[in-house]
Amino acid sequence: MCSNNYKNIQLTTQTDKANCITHSGRFHVDDVVSTIFLSKIIDNVILSRVPTIGNKDVKDKIVYDIGLGEFDHHQKNRNGQRDNGIFYSSIGLLWRKFGKEYLKKIGVKYIDKTFEYMDKELIQNIDAADNMQFEYVENKISPDFIKLCNPRME
Repeated sequence: MCSNNYKNIQLTTQTDKANCITHSGRFHVDDVVSTIFLSKIIDNVILSRVPTIGNKDVKDKIVYDIGLGEFDHHQKNRNGQRDNGIFYSSIGLLWRKFGKEYLKKIGVKYIDKTFEYMDKELIQNIDAADNMQFEYVENKISPDFIKLCNPRME
């Protein structure tokens, strides 16, 4: 069973009260790690998990892994690809935009080197697995561990 050890993440069903929005349904490693990462760069994450964005007002909100915006990789062009061939998932897109800012916030001395190391050793593996590019996934992590948090479907 998964618990909320992240005290600054709150769930809401009201998208107008949320500052972060992702998809509802089954958890995926990219949206879970994205939420945890956002909790490190935003003081209070108020998350709404919705089946679709539709005509919801999402300005001033971080929308990821849904909605075909800046942090969603489900659009036709998948929202970008690294030089090595790995497409971005939501965590890769968020890391690309906010990773160095986060590393600076926590006082990392070698920001560029640390950013590249984290991207290569963790983020790219999540991105590749979520985009079903298993030829790029190294046996360093198991992105499937998030599936354990999903309710069993009988």
